[in-house]
Amino acid sequence: MRQNLIARTAALMGKSEIELLSSAEKLEKLLLLTTPYLQKNDLGVGHTKRVLEIARKRLNIPVETEELAVASIILHDIGGRTIKDQYEKGPEIAAVLLRQLDFPIEFAKQVCEIIRTHHERLDSLPVAFQILYDADQLVRFSEEEFPYYESIGTNWNAVIERMYFSESKVWAMELLRERRKSKGPSLQH
Repeated sequence: MRQNLIARTAALMGKSEIELLSSAEKLEKLLLLTTPYLQKNDLGVGHTKRVLEIARKRLNIPVETEELAVASIILHDIGGRTIKDQYEKGPEIAAVLLRQLDFPIEFAKQVCEIIRTHHERLDSLPVAFQILYDADQLVRFSEEEFPYYESIGTNWNAVIERMYFSESKVWAMELLRERRKSKGPSLQH
């Protein structure tokens, strides 16, 4: 019903349906558009959804950067399985998807710049980048991803130290204690 109303209103106003969508609706559509790309990654679309949930529930996303932070989170792993593919192919794919949804060119450029380096801990970056970075690190402590990262010998102290926000560090330490406690003495380093 809502879709029909949007289509009729768009026709009457001489605008595309995309132009009439709210920011939240555009971001929802963006997640749907990215799903086929993300399913090719090792952790799939579930990883992206977990990163997004962590950012929304655990990090204080300022209203003025919410759209940029959320779009960057949705698109951060879109280029492929490897970091190299994500950095090289991801921004191009992201720009195409953002154009399909009529996001402004400058906005698309900002998102592409954020996802081009999202695994690197850099200084003087926008809050949206910092939110993506911390949420992407915090997801490593999730029940779904912790076993993998633990099995490859992740230096948890280094992961925590590189986070931007003190609340991220505190929560990461709590999660690490929980994960190690639930896995028994072998993980009590």
